[in-house]
Amino acid sequence: MIIFKNNKFMNIKLTKVKNWFFSNLQIITFSLLIFAIVLIIKQQNDINNLSNQVYSVDRNVDNLRENVEDVKSNLNSEIDDIKTAIIWSH
Repeated sequence: MIIFKNNKFMNIKLTKVKNWFFSNLQIITFSLLIFAIVLIIKQQNDINNLSNQVYSVDRNVDNLRENVEDVKSNLNSEIDDIKTAIIWSH
């Protein structure tokens, strides 16, 4: 009779330990899921920021190309003016 009571007590204790373990496991799993979702959202924001920066760099490169073309055109015009002045001075 005493063995049966001890066995029943051990089963109840084991059940409580199992329940405690599985509840903690569920909490940890849920916490990791939330953490993963937060990281994914942060990564999406980082990707959007990088995309905006790439667009900005592309726009700046296009502006630089236009400025280089303007400088080339101005230099060609100045060279032509100098050639004309040299021709008229002779």
